Amino acid sequence: IVGAGTTTITYTTAENQDYYSGIATLTLTVKEALPDGATEFTWVAVDMGVANATDVTTATKDEQPISIVFDQHGGTKHPKYYTSGESVRMYPKNNMTITSKTEGKLLSRIEIVWGTNETAKKKLEGDGLTENIWEGLLNEVVFIVPEGSGNQAHIQALNIIYADGVETTLSIEDVAMKTTDEPKAIVVTTNVTPT
Repeated sequence: IVGAGTTTITYTTAENQDYYSGIATLTLTVKEALPDGATEFTWVAVDMGVANATDVTTATKDEQPISIVFDQHGGTKHPKYYTSGESVRMYPKNNMTITSKTEGKLLSRIEIVWGTNETAKKKLEGDGLTENIWEGLLNEVVFIVPEGSGNQAHIQALNIIYADGVETTLSIEDVAMKTTDEPKAIVVTTNVTPT
């Protein structure tokens, strides 16, 4: 590997008078270096240590730098951990809120690792989410399973990078529009990283 990526190396030995034939496989992953001031946090569902078919709400411990909370959010089923696929299953309307609890650190990248038992169960939405990657610079990010029969998201793990940053919201109120005399409110949200 000459850069970030994953490769699989397979080695095969022939049978001889002393040994049986065999195959050894190694998967090697090289990650990109984290930017200055960034920290990585990995959450794995099986590490919660809960029983099969357990409702999941708070998925992290108080002392951890990131908060991960699952919520039924008006859906008919609550998010549950299942040993099959070692993942938290989210159902229509369920949401997952990820929050940085470290002062001065904002979420900058979230990689979702899907459960392994049903690859089709990847129905998750959120501003800035593409496939299984979210990138931005926010203190809190919310993902939701859209309504619809069969929609689910099986979350096996989350690889989260949080970095130095400042989240700023600017509000401009009572702006008169050219087409009407009624005052309008415009809210502008911007993310600023100190240089």
